[in-house]
Amino acid sequence: MICWTSPASEAASLSNSENSRRSRIVLPRQDFRLVPLACCALVGTWVGIGQIGKGFIWGSGLVVAGAALALLAIVVRVPRLWIVVHGAILVASVGVGICQVAVAHPSALVTVSGQASRLIIDGTVTSRPHPSLTPWGETQCSANVSVARFVGEGQTAQYPHTKVAIVSLPCGVIPGQNVRIEGRPIETEPRQEVAFRMVPHETQVSGTGRASERIVAKIDDGMGQVLDGAPQHAQGLIPGVALGDDSRVSSVLADAMKLTGLTHLIAVSGGHISIVIAITLAIVGRRHSAIAASLCAVALVGLVLLVGPHPSVIRAVGMSVVLLAAMSVGRGTGAVPALCIAIIATSWVFPYIAMGYGFWLSAAATAGIVTVGSPLAEMLAVWMPRGLAEAIAIPLAAQLACVPILMLFSEEGSVWAVAANALVAPVVAPLTIAGLIVALAAPLPLASLALIPATMATWWIDVVARSFAAAPGSGIPLLWSGVVCFAMLAALVAFRGAMLAARVAVALGCWWAWTFVVGRPAGAPEDWAAIQCDVGQGSALIARNEAGATIMMDVGPEGPSAARCLSSAGIRELDLLILSHAHSDHIGGLPEVMSEVDIAEVWLSPNPDPADNTEWVERQLDASGIPYRSVRAGETFQNFLEILWPITPNQREGEANAQSLAAYIDVSGGLLVLSDMTADSQERLAPHIGHVPIVIMAHHGSADQSSQLAANASPDFTFISVGENSYGHPAPAALDLYSDSQVFDTLTCGPIAITAEGNIESRCDETP
Repeated sequence: MICWTSPASEAASLSNSENSRRSRIVLPRQDFRLVPLACCALVGTWVGIGQIGKGFIWGSGLVVAGAALALLAIVVRVPRLWIVVHGAILVASVGVGICQVAVAHPSALVTVSGQASRLIIDGTVTSRPHPSLTPWGETQCSANVSVARFVGEGQTAQYPHTKVAIVSLPCGVIPGQNVRIEGRPIETEPRQEVAFRMVPHETQVSGTGRASERIVAKIDDGMGQVLDGAPQHAQGLIPGVALGDDSRVSSVLADAMKLTGLTHLIAVSGGHISIVIAITLAIVGRRHSAIAASLCAVALVGLVLLVGPHPSVIRAVGMSVVLLAAMSVGRGTGAVPALCIAIIATSWVFPYIAMGYGFWLSAAATAGIVTVGSPLAEMLAVWMPRGLAEAIAIPLAAQLACVPILMLFSEEGSVWAVAANALVAPVVAPLTIAGLIVALAAPLPLASLALIPATMATWWIDVVARSFAAAPGSGIPLLWSGVVCFAMLAALVAFRGAMLAARVAVALGCWWAWTFVVGRPAGAPEDWAAIQCDVGQGSALIARNEAGATIMMDVGPEGPSAARCLSSAGIRELDLLILSHAHSDHIGGLPEVMSEVDIAEVWLSPNPDPADNTEWVERQLDASGIPYRSVRAGETFQNFLEILWPITPNQREGEANAQSLAAYIDVSGGLLVLSDMTADSQERLAPHIGHVPIVIMAHHGSADQSSQLAANASPDFTFISVGENSYGHPAPAALDLYSDSQVFDTLTCGPIAITAEGNIESRCDETP
């Protein structure tokens, strides 16, 4: 058993004086015996869901792992039962993963979805609609639907336990309603919970939905009425902090919170569970432990119905169920065993949730807080007020635990994350309580009264997030922000001596080794010729020639990502900025880019649709005195860049993608940028295209691609600028078209740099 304790000899030597009494720290005991079982469950499920299809390699790996365990048992005389139990958990978890894939992706349905151009689905909505803003400025909602019946390619079948993701549904649908959808299927991978995505051409909704969801919908409507007219930060953060609904948080504030480590505030987690249980226990007391535990469980069910089964909620509820079960029989249990049991249970009951980054981050943060944060807070409380000690120790431990996972999908961090969390900590609990009152009491006067302190709290969070996001030290490579946190921890434990420092090193050393395996400092190589920036679901590319002329094509969605890409590349001046078309995921970052660099000239698409977006761009440029004009095929810039499309411009509505600018850039042998061209436009361009070493795939890797253009270009490397999305990008069909090339996408690889010699550098595999 590994546990946090103080050496008895040290405690005895310090017990004779007041000064020694204040120096003695009795660290809480933790039982770590279930940690290997939890790891086996996670690894087994991960292999079963996402990796078992890779065949011999993983099969051999499991055999080698089993042999290593057996050898370990012989060498260190580990009890055979230990090996048997852990092996059984590992094998069972692999089996759970395989079975889940078979249920989620039935072979007949997957085959039909891959062949059919149109399917009819009769099903039931199983998830709450998730709103998102389309590039052309409209709000659309996506939701999962269980397949009661599907018709396609002359086949009819029922798969009630299989889900499909509908990309565009009426935002007013609620879980439990029945739908009939006719549309085009888009393939997905086995590691995704849905069998395929579907873009509906026709949707019919019937039924009233589940009673609990109707109540939640009324609560949400009432909360919206109360928030109407409130400041933007209150409209986004009150439902975000209280209910985990981040759909109203502005993209700028969301980016600032992500950068400063405050995103966890808009995810329901252990803090909400603690508040609900504390309120329940304050009302009913602890005298009858079984009754108290049962009422707390009922309160938790109500909370889950209200906020939905998010990954962090599943983790927190799993731990709470274990703790409440122990309380109901008059026994206690540690936080680490409870977390391990929650991980094992989630891996088996909700395996796809257990494989998500959200669950991993929640579990890692909890583990860090319990094993490092609490002991560190106890140590700091000797020299400072306990509240301040916890405000420093808890976010520091959570940040250290989460950085290795954040490295898998994020590049940037901030040295101010701990400070930001410490400053907002005092308002989080009051905001959560006030937000719940606003939600549950709306539209009564009590809700409007609770809105006042809630708005004050959201103002403070907004100020802290934006201020620290703009401060020097934000936007640095995530690895280095983690190194800063590690240095802070080392400085703090140095006051306690070598023994505690050694324990902290053991607790974090192996975990942090992963950081240095998967991560490295962000930043462009010195000899870069072009960089596909990581701007999320959008696009931004920068390039320069040997003479030093620098161009940029598109500036990504709203937020600072494109500007940070320019900064990391050392760009202070753009000779030319090209905005391929007026969709927001290509023009939204213009204000930040204009603040970051000087721009000599801007080229625009000849098609102004959507008109409001084009007018916004022109106002921004006019205010800064930057010249701009629309261009078409044949336009060149310093023998460095040539516009290839559109050949025949038009200004018709709805053709922004079809008329978006495509360009050839003379770097590293040749780079073809297809922006958001449709398949039809690509077909018309294809006869003019020969072999190009590097292609930026059109429209973020959507399925709307030209096979003829892909064949003519026959690239050695294909880049996809893509982020988290509900469209199914990159589509498997698009990846198949370019499968003869080496494909890099920004969602997986982060920024992708091309050197002058034609080498590729990213956090994925690099060319030699």
